Formats: sequence, C-alpha cells, structure tokens
Amino acid sequence: MNLISPNIEAYGSYARASALADFLELAALKGRTFTVADVSAYLQDNNWRLRDAFRRQVGSREVSATEVEVEEEPDVDDSPVESASEVFSQGANRVVRLLEERSTVLGKLYPFRLTDRGLIPRRNADTNPGPYQILLALTAAHAYQLEVPHDPKRLLERVVHRVVSRRGWLCADFANQRRSASSFAGALDAVGNVVQLVIDPLASSTSRAAQDAGVDTIAHFSWGDWRPGKWVVIGQVTCAKSDEWRAKLLEPSIPAWKRRFGEAPAVFLAVPHHIEPDHLRYLLDEAEGIVLDRLRMARHMPQPTREELALTRAVLRSRVEA
Repeated sequence: MNLISPNIEAYGSYARASALADFLELAALKGRTFTVADVSAYLQDNNWRLRDAFRRQVGSREVSATEVEVEEEPDVDDSPVESASEVFSQGANRVVRLLEERSTVLGKLYPFRLTDRGLIPRRNADTNPGPYQILLALTAAHAYQLEVPHDPKRLLERVVHRVVSRRGWLCADFANQRRSASSFAGALDAVGNVVQLVIDPLASSTSRAAQDAGVDTIAHFSWGDWRPGKWVVIGQVTCAKSDEWRAKLLEPSIPAWKRRFGEAPAVFLAVPHHIEPDHLRYLLDEAEGIVLDRLRMARHMPQPTREELALTRAVLRSRVEA
C-alpha cells in the first residue's frame, strides 16, 4: 500500500508550509485532525523550522524580493532572540494561514472546514472527489512517488488544457501533440489548426534534442480575424519541486516563439501545488508571466475525468502516517 509520511521538503525549499498544509488535509481525510498547538508540537518534535525564504524589508529599508535565502538556522543579526517555542508556534500559524487562504479563495469548493478542533472534511470529501482533491492528489502522487494508475504529469497537462479551454481560449495540449507527432514542425502545424494560428516552425531554429521547446500548452483568444495583434499564451506545466518553478517559468524563449507566431506570446506556469503568497509575488517579479496554481485552477475545472478520479482514489486509499 502507498504510504504518505510528513515531509516538509516534499515540495522543495519554497513550499515547506504548503507541503505540511497538504499533509494535514490528507490526514484529515483519514479522520486525523490537528489543532494549531498540535502542529506547533509536531514541528518542534521534528525540529522543522518554517522560515521566510523571501526578504522584503530590512529595518526601514525596502529589499527586493529577488534576494532569496532559504534558512536552515536563524541568521545572526540584531533582531530579538526568539525562543524555540515561538519559532515553532509561528511556523504553525503560517501553515494555518495557508489553509485559511485556501478556504477564503475557494469558498464552498474547498472540501474542508477550519474549526477550533482542526481541519474537518466536508461531507463526502473523500468518497466524491472534486477539483480540489484532484489537484491535491496529483501533487501528492508525484511528490511522494506513489503507485497510481496514470502519470500525474500527463494528467496535469490535460487538466490545464481543459481549464484554459473552459476560460474561453482556443487551447492545444502541445506536449501530448509533440509526443504523437513525427516532428516538431508537424506538431506545430497540428496545433495551429486547433488554435486558429498560422505558426511558422522554421522561423526559429530548434535543437534536434528539443521535444517541445519549453512549452506544454498553446492557447489563443481569437477575435475572429487573422490580423496582427493576437492574444497568444504559451505555458509550462510541471509537477516539479518549488525550487524549479522560476526556471520553468523562464524556460520558453520569447524571441524564438515570437518569430514562430509573428508576435510575442505571454507565458504562464501551471503547477498543481498551492503556491505560498511570498513565492507567488517573487515569481511574478522575476518574470513577465502568469502563474496558475491549485487555487486558480480548482475554481475553473470541468467535471473530473475517469483517469483523474482513478488517480485520486488511489492516492486517497494511501496510508497516511500521522
């Protein structure tokens, strides 16, 4: 049987609180609830410190969020010394704030209730998975390397394709098209027909080793004509750890894709995780792109597919070691 054990490094250095919040949700679906005090004690028992990875201000001086540091131990500075209990209590509150953000953003789509007794699943949250549980399961299946009936990354590509399509865009799953096409040029031709774009694959050189040139999704919001000035977006879809998200967002070459499309596209990154607020701001500061995470996609997902439900139920059957 699959086993999910608490691990704040499961999603990488910049999603430690998010990883623990997800673990609390998975545990809640198994009937195990944690109060804030329980979370604080859990952090202290494991010596897990949830410290801010992004500095925004030092004293009265504003500091760019691009100055990133992941702290394993407290820095030596002039700030008041915090007791160990204060550090772990603050970490627990940070996890709870993430859960509160999920509840606030998603409302009734969030399959849990925050109470004084801890996180409580809503009725049938485990037996009738909705969009949130699907994305939670995709995240956990990949991060914990669980045995599931479908590849989480490929399912996520399809989820993103369906979400973007539902928002009114002509959308193509370019990653899947590239896997089935005999060439990069052939895949682009097929995608162009779907999204109603004339795409010139020869307008920019492509490495022979490249499979998708850093792009998994291509979408076009059409105004019904072929004149220049089109709204085109290209997306990177990944289940990778948070340390890789910045590089993934910057991976597509805007100049190369501008030549292929005849104009510059916007770029987006899609992940099944809940991106922590400071990290989201950092990503938006670092790249002129768009970020789709669990909270954004869950609001606009169509009904789950058979494959998504099969993977989700396999994850929810896993043993959660609380």
